[in-house]
Amino acid sequence: MHEYLAPDFALAGNEQSNGLTFLHRRLGSDDIYFVTNLQPEASETAVTFRVPGKTPEQWDPMTGEIHPVFVYRSQAKGVEIPIHLGPYGSTCYVFRSQQPPAYVSETNLEEVRELNGREVQGIAGQNGEVRVTVVKNGQSKTAQATVSGLPEPLAVTGSWQMALEGYGFEKLEKQVSELQSWTEDPRTEHFSGTGRYQLDFQVPERCVNPNLETVLDLGEVGSVAEVTLNGKAVGVTWIRPYRLDVTEAVQTGPNHLEILVTNTLINYVAGEKGMPGGPEEHGAPSGPVPYTQLKVATGGL
Repeated sequence: MHEYLAPDFALAGNEQSNGLTFLHRRLGSDDIYFVTNLQPEASETAVTFRVPGKTPEQWDPMTGEIHPVFVYRSQAKGVEIPIHLGPYGSTCYVFRSQQPPAYVSETNLEEVRELNGREVQGIAGQNGEVRVTVVKNGQSKTAQATVSGLPEPLAVTGSWQMALEGYGFEKLEKQVSELQSWTEDPRTEHFSGTGRYQLDFQVPERCVNPNLETVLDLGEVGSVAEVTLNGKAVGVTWIRPYRLDVTEAVQTGPNHLEILVTNTLINYVAGEKGMPGGPEEHGAPSGPVPYTQLKVATGGL
């Protein structure tokens, strides 16, 4: 019988990765993995890290926040963790040489937020039965519960008030019922700057509840979106998926949504008819201003 060294980073079923990759470093007795998804699609799979007997925690490279990892499996070849990364997303796992008081080995919850002596708190994405298997001191116990009353996703639609303002562009204001890329309209094809979108919409009572977490999905954004809901700033997003937690700002009845979308200078540059001029050898510059001196209104972003 031949023994072999298990992979340092193995996907479920030893599948070949289509873009999920990693870096592994050691600091003292701790193992540190940087995991990144190089795909334009989300990556959801279980990964076994070759660090048997260690306890993981997750470090968010975007915010610097550190969270315990509640859901994983401790196996002879390592620790298996279900990975959920958005397009081009990344995270860090730090494995420490300590045994946890308890952990969740299996669940159909979307996320486990808390795990204490007698209670598990998590996020369910749909109505129905949820299951949780908790391992403590080598012993496992499975509990079940029924989730009901989750509303269907609410489409935010209506008449948007749009205002575009940027360098070398006459301010444009109009109402639109459907949102589309600025490049699809000949008048705004080469616009670079900030677009302000405002919308009033209704939220039914069933969608606002202390036990509900509300997320605003912006779809596709090019390139940065700053969102305010009912006068409360809820965040800025510039990477996929373009989603923000609006639980503290959404309210039953009328809501006012405001989104500032700012793109890059590429649209403006693409519309230029030739190379920019440079300064003369003597005297004042002639020709268009060099691109390095162009300024774009960014709406305060």
